[in-house]
Amino acid sequence: MRSKYSVLFIAFLGTILAVIWQEYNLTYVEKVNPNKTEHGIIRTADDASYVQPPMNLKNRGTWKDNSAGNSSYYQRPPGYGTLYLASSYLYPSNPYVVVKTIQILGFFVSILLVFKLLIQYGLNQKWAVVATGLYAFSPNFSGFIYHSITEGITPVLLLWSIYEWTKLLQVNQGSSQMISFRCFLSNGFLLLVRPQLIVFVIVFIVYLLLERRTKLAALSLLIFLPFTMWQVRVMSISGSMGMHPIYSYTNHSFYRPPHEALGNLFKVWEYKSDRFHETIGPLLTDTSEATRERALLNIPEKYRAELELILCEYQEVSAIELSGILNQNLNQELDEETAFVKHANALTKKLAKENILDAFVKTPISSATELFVNSHLHLTIFQVKFRGAIGMEALRWISLLAVLFGIVALFILSLFGRNVPILLWLICLSSVITILYLVFVQRLNEERYLTPLLPLAFIASIWLIQSLVRRVHK
Repeated sequence: MRSKYSVLFIAFLGTILAVIWQEYNLTYVEKVNPNKTEHGIIRTADDASYVQPPMNLKNRGTWKDNSAGNSSYYQRPPGYGTLYLASSYLYPSNPYVVVKTIQILGFFVSILLVFKLLIQYGLNQKWAVVATGLYAFSPNFSGFIYHSITEGITPVLLLWSIYEWTKLLQVNQGSSQMISFRCFLSNGFLLLVRPQLIVFVIVFIVYLLLERRTKLAALSLLIFLPFTMWQVRVMSISGSMGMHPIYSYTNHSFYRPPHEALGNLFKVWEYKSDRFHETIGPLLTDTSEATRERALLNIPEKYRAELELILCEYQEVSAIELSGILNQNLNQELDEETAFVKHANALTKKLAKENILDAFVKTPISSATELFVNSHLHLTIFQVKFRGAIGMEALRWISLLAVLFGIVALFILSLFGRNVPILLWLICLSSVITILYLVFVQRLNEERYLTPLLPLAFIASIWLIQSLVRRVHK
């Protein structure tokens, strides 16, 4: 009982501290870049695709953003937009107030869930309380609660989903209907917010099958129902399915298959998404040789000779697309686009085959470094205002080492943890698979893509530390 109240107090203090940091950061951002804030929240570039669809559904009866083309109907999964839609009904004059409040409460709940999961995985009360305090007061776990972005809720959603799996698997034959419903609710909504986290659901269901709990495994398939319904909608509009189907020949924008093909080509050597966009951005509206030469400077020298021709072709294709966008007649696949995609795909295969070390070793390692070797202190005050101060640099190094150790712990426990509790092992395995997907398949990552996994890496690191301490004392 004492631990229960201690954790509630820690969660309250940790949330208050997070809000203080966020409010201070918000004030600073409003001062230096007022266009990034609105109604007490920090806006992001993703707002157009997350917020506009629910508003258009409410006002016009159609779920789509304000762009033209098929992908405007399904560019983003609908989970975060649904949250905004509900918020707009609760507080029509400023839905962001409700969104921000939900994300603040989500961080409070995440602190409680970290404690509960630590207890579930065998930590004693004292260790769990101290570890929960570390989590609550570390600013790299609450960096997005004032941002209109999915990272504001995915950490608590993933923790909640895992907690419900933990409770469900401890019930004999899955007899509790309420636990099953909560598992369906949490995991089903999680997939509508961040479909890439489907790995966790699949791993747990496979575990049920291996344990011959087929009835519960079959029931768990209902988790996929909301996401399947969304995919049916995507299929009915586009004729294809996908986790993030943003490219279409019907789009009145540059997000068409040539852009996708060029992105896949860059993945042979590139691992920074911002550098990719900086490189090709000027080519979209400028066909000059000088612009192409500047773009080539962002590409490793050994690739430049073969890339010059394809970039020149991309400039020509982009000019044709731009004309279609301006004239609003870009509704079908163009012959020039078909030819470019064919050439880009062929060059991708050729360069990957000739540069195996880059394509399959160096670039994934660089992508992983971009994700891992980072403090994940996202607030502008940490990155700009206080940068260079002794206390700030100390916090940065502590956060960096904690993140690195957490990632290492995930890999150690998933690969070498014979005595790891099975549920914790499943979480570590799911996290590692997700990380491998990010670094080997997605590659062009932003550090925030790791945000949902950070609480799990923290839990794994605490369990590993306690395990090592117990071995020393034996």
